[in-house]
Amino acid sequence: MALSLFYGHVDAGMVWNFIATFYEDRLDVIPVDHDFPEIRVTLCMLNHAQDREAAEKFMRLATSEFGREVFADKGYIVK
Repeated sequence: MALSLFYGHVDAGMVWNFIATFYEDRLDVIPVDHDFPEIRVTLCMLNHAQDREAAEKFMRLATSEFGREVFADKGYIVK
């Protein structure tokens, strides 16, 4: 959806906050005043990842203290 917005294929869309941050300099991000239900997000690495080294680096980053702080800063509850 974010790419469709960026390339002009649609006029409006709703995306997760973390996706909006990637495009905030190129799109008008309009926060909504609505509490959405909590959702659980699970990170995993596929056994057949094409770039296993990059996938492993991402998993190390995501589970590091810095990564956990970034997730928390973006509104995710890190358990």
